[in-house]
Amino acid sequence: MADLENRLYQRAYAENHLIGGVIRVATVPLGASLVLARVLPIFKKQFPGVQVELLEGTPLEVKNMLLNYQVDLGISTSPYMGLEHKLLMMDRMISIHRDDAVNIDLKKKNSDLVLCRVAYDSIMEQLAGQNIDLSHSTVMEAASTQINMVEEGNGTGVISELMLSTIPNALVRGRVFPNMETEISLITQSFDDLSAAAKEMANMILERSL
Repeated sequence: MADLENRLYQRAYAENHLIGGVIRVATVPLGASLVLARVLPIFKKQFPGVQVELLEGTPLEVKNMLLNYQVDLGISTSPYMGLEHKLLMMDRMISIHRDDAVNIDLKKKNSDLVLCRVAYDSIMEQLAGQNIDLSHSTVMEAASTQINMVEEGNGTGVISELMLSTIPNALVRGRVFPNMETEISLITQSFDDLSAAAKEMANMILERSL
């Protein structure tokens, strides 16, 4: 009902050649730092009548918010669980270590893995059915905390290469097996059914994607 009310409100604005209402956007942290941080100031300047609500979560949480009609748009990784998607950028998982280039085979038990929540969820989702055991890993919520733990010598990390590039560090990079190249896309239930404001936001995100 709240979604319907918002759509009617936006339609009334559109008929008067204005755009208003509320857009709810869910994103993984990488999408917030590399995409939305650049888009939101421009969008708010062009459409001051639109309120943007930003929700951050893991890839699976973002997709579930869309599937449950809690948000209009999302930025998340593949697989997309039947949601429509438009590619924004490519990413991959790499290993990080304080001293050496350490290659990690995720199909083997690794007792000193240090992961952030996004990396953990991405591995479990993308490598589902491949007998991956991360039960001995240390998992924290933020990538910045993960990087600090690895810098202090607490083990080897597995992290998104793009996420690593957003946080200053001097860690040594290695490879991860199986290879995990990942699509990061703008996702929604239906691009054709987006409200006027959400369509403007989607177009602006796609125009300014990497």
